[in-house]
Amino acid sequence: MLAAIGQLLENNTAAIEQLASAQAVQNDRLEALERQVRLQAPVSGKQVSYLNDAIRKRARELLDKRGLADNRQAVTKLGNQIRRSALARYGAGSLREIPRHEYSVALDMIGMWNDIFAVREVVSAFRDSGQ
Repeated sequence: MLAAIGQLLENNTAAIEQLASAQAVQNDRLEALERQVRLQAPVSGKQVSYLNDAIRKRARELLDKRGLADNRQAVTKLGNQIRRSALARYGAGSLREIPRHEYSVALDMIGMWNDIFAVREVVSAFRDSGQ
């Protein structure tokens, strides 16, 4: 009888160890899924406004060297080109679709954006039209 109880306890112990192992695997998979969801979360509304501010600031910086920083339409046009460039990098349709974990990278990219041909195009369009 004691042998049967011992065997039963061993079987129960083995079953509990298997359950613990399966639960550990599930925990690992859930943690990986949570990390993946966090990586795919889009930027917040406040971060979108910061990105828009950075775009306008960069457009003004680039146009200031050419005397057009006060021209609102020129800033808007160049800002749209900077925005398109940032969105193309992420394959997004709007700034809201940029992944949250890429926010600082997007800000740095905007801050360093310098497509001289796009700037020249905007400058010549607004100097020629006298706007």
